[in-house]
Amino acid sequence: MRRFYLLSFFALSFLIIFFSRYWNIDRSSKYQTLIGSFAGNGTEKLTGPDKANFRDFWMTVDVDLGRVPKERTTDFLKYRLAKKGSRIAENKFNWQQSGSDVAGRSRDFLLLPSGKLLSGSVTGGLWYNLDYRNNSQWDQVSGFDHLSVSCLTYDPQDENILYLGTGESQTAFTNYRESSSVGSGIYKSMDGGVNWTLIESTSGFSYVNDLLVRIENGESVLYAGVASGEYLQEPVLSNPTDGLYRSVDGGESWTQQLPTIDGSQLPYAVSDIELSSDNELYVGTMRNIENEGGGYLLKSSDGEQWTIISSIDDEVNQQSTSGTQWYGGRVIVSSSPTDPNVLYGLHCMGFKNGFNQLRDYYVFLKKSLDGGSTWNTIYNPGFASIPWHALALDVDPNNPHKLLAGGLDIYAVNTEGEVTDLDWVRLSDWSAMYAYNIWASEFDLEVDSLKQFYVHADIHSIEYINDSSDEVMIATDGGLFVSYDVSKSNGITSESIASEFPTFYSINKGLTSTQYYTVALSPEEGELNAIGGTQDNGSILTSNGQSDLSSMISGGDGAFVEWDEDESDISISSAYNNLYYVHTIDQSYFVNYPSGLFINPADYDSKNNRLYANMAQSALGGRLDGLANRYYDTLLMIDVNQLIDDPSNPDFYTNLIPLKAGITQVLTSLTISPHNPATMVIGTDLGQVYRITGLPNNPISTRIDNGQIPVGYISSVDIGEEDDHIVLTISNYGVESVWYTDNGGTNWINLERNLPDVPVRNVLFNPFDDYKLIVATEVGVWGLEDITDPNAEWIHYDGMPSVRVDMLDVRASDSVVVAATHGYGLFFGKLNQGERIERVTLRDSEQVVFIYPNPTTDFVNIGGLEVQAYELFNLGGLVVSSGQVSNGKIDLNSVERGIYVLKLKGTNVISSYKIIKN
Repeated sequence: MRRFYLLSFFALSFLIIFFSRYWNIDRSSKYQTLIGSFAGNGTEKLTGPDKANFRDFWMTVDVDLGRVPKERTTDFLKYRLAKKGSRIAENKFNWQQSGSDVAGRSRDFLLLPSGKLLSGSVTGGLWYNLDYRNNSQWDQVSGFDHLSVSCLTYDPQDENILYLGTGESQTAFTNYRESSSVGSGIYKSMDGGVNWTLIESTSGFSYVNDLLVRIENGESVLYAGVASGEYLQEPVLSNPTDGLYRSVDGGESWTQQLPTIDGSQLPYAVSDIELSSDNELYVGTMRNIENEGGGYLLKSSDGEQWTIISSIDDEVNQQSTSGTQWYGGRVIVSSSPTDPNVLYGLHCMGFKNGFNQLRDYYVFLKKSLDGGSTWNTIYNPGFASIPWHALALDVDPNNPHKLLAGGLDIYAVNTEGEVTDLDWVRLSDWSAMYAYNIWASEFDLEVDSLKQFYVHADIHSIEYINDSSDEVMIATDGGLFVSYDVSKSNGITSESIASEFPTFYSINKGLTSTQYYTVALSPEEGELNAIGGTQDNGSILTSNGQSDLSSMISGGDGAFVEWDEDESDISISSAYNNLYYVHTIDQSYFVNYPSGLFINPADYDSKNNRLYANMAQSALGGRLDGLANRYYDTLLMIDVNQLIDDPSNPDFYTNLIPLKAGITQVLTSLTISPHNPATMVIGTDLGQVYRITGLPNNPISTRIDNGQIPVGYISSVDIGEEDDHIVLTISNYGVESVWYTDNGGTNWINLERNLPDVPVRNVLFNPFDDYKLIVATEVGVWGLEDITDPNAEWIHYDGMPSVRVDMLDVRASDSVVVAATHGYGLFFGKLNQGERIERVTLRDSEQVVFIYPNPTTDFVNIGGLEVQAYELFNLGGLVVSSGQVSNGKIDLNSVERGIYVLKLKGTNVISSYKIIKN
């Protein structure tokens, strides 16, 4: 019997491995096709924002669906909030959020007559400030962790009644970065912004671009500008349609007011709503998802009957004669508070590029002196380079001809008379942010005089405040800014000296909405010091849990960062595509080796001061820069000691290391062994795992996944107390996310258990006990306290928002852990170390149960140890099927398609597994 059992066991193992490899080959082909299609198959170079979005799609796409099922994250959050049949174990973790003056993208703000200021983040979060003039601390409003705030307004008849719109439509189309977010409707507060509730009648509004309350016959009437969009290649429609929605009962019911687009059955999508000083309503349109209806400006006196008063049709038709089809786009409108007949419109138009992206490129400024009956086009110097994303306009409250316009920076212009290039004056300079940098002082740069010009790049809203021609507030990709002397621009020209220009101030103290990609802790015990790479804000040094504008140690989009573990005066930051900065106490060194990915995987050998990085730019047909097959199977090594000794000779300190493994994929994760710096484990974007030994001079590569790891983007790898103890994560939706081996890859164990089906971007062993794990997910940080216990489930480390976490780092000396969130800055905590778990061989306790096929269409087979019964749970924690296991098979024909948790019960096993029913 024993021989028969062993034969059956090994035969079963062989069949499972064979099936897994066959399934992986099919999924691998499908995955490559998806990625190649998304990136345009190398037909045109991707820009920075495109690369960020491409990376997110690549890391998270469900290969079987061919899209990113973001709704699974939303569904889990709703379930967790409702706590229906809760199967989620919570650990009240003592997280401490870092204090920061470095903010992320804000599209709008609301300054109430009382002086209270509110601002929202597109990646989630609503904040308020009671004393912005003194740059006081921002406080966060609870309940908005995952809500993308797009617009804010209040009822002028009752300051306590506020409205908030969600969803960022301006970036809701193919190939924009993942932080662009779908909305969930309009929220209302009756107590000045303390408490908010969703207006249920608006839950179908996917993108709310603007809100306005107008007084009509003594009553407050609410208007909402609604649009549809595209989110990671999937259309997201507003329900019932796009349009301008009007409510006379505070949002309980709505009527759509705009006419239908000529030749269409759909109403215009709304970009902007403006109320003139004589109570006239104006609406600027934008393209809908059918590429129709953009470039129009409409007017109404009663909010119900609308007339088109301006369009960009002539410009579109004229430009389209060249052979390229152009389309009308976004329209921003502003009227003069002192003369309601003076009206301005920024009209955009664009064309499809090589990625089939339709974006606005040209901006026309039009002016009317008669309330929109006639128009003149005003010259502009191209102040907005990406107007589909960043565009703003406001009229001086005391001068109908004076404008402030925003795109990349802020410009002032007086439109009275003929306008030429010399009449446009650039008031701000986004690059002045580098005047605050630590390394600016290191190089003795005379930069203090530049600080007055700093307003973060990409202007989303400009508003004169307090009826003053001097005071203006701006919302940007880097938070909020103010000026109290902007009227200086009335008398200056492009030849004026700095003292004649207005001064801008950041008011982002504690507005911690920074979007981190990476983080590295200082090796110094007891200190809350870390460096992290961020979106749009470079790499930031956090000292004692705090950071500000002077904390940026390098610019661009911050990528992988490292901190030397035994020489704390050496740290490394990076930007896109293998651009590195090596920092010492008294100097910074720059290394640029154009290759690799946007946020390029790397790891650092602190013992020998060597940095290793991926070099492959294209795993699938030139998908990033049209450079197919470049630098496959190769590591970049930077010898930091030699760089410091002779920074003038790149050949001296940079080396290319051929791995000779035949790898034709991008290396998505690199981890150097803490026991032997000549050993590294790497993962690829197709679920392949390799061990490299003999680094750097004589590398030997061995593939160790044995076809047991699902196809997907290996987002992280960690090595435990022995080199054979390896854990990795796969960040795609729709696959088992956490895999572990204790024998160097001969056998891999699925540790998915009760984790929700969301992206898992990082995993670390507990440095005190490598039978404990901690992971970074799309919904916060989770821990597994005993991987040897088949009944142990993942615990959510509560105490921080359940938001996207990109990376973790832990310091062994004091168990301090840091979490890098993508929208809420850094969080510091400390692992609560208990007793070490008794050492066992996990293969004897857990890998004796096999489930296949998975995904499945009608049934699953159960192999290994005998299983008597099962329960099948949906993501809401409800049992949808249960019963006895007959002949090692569970029939799933009656179960709907979706993601489930299968709990198996037997004499020697009680285990849970995620399964996918297609």
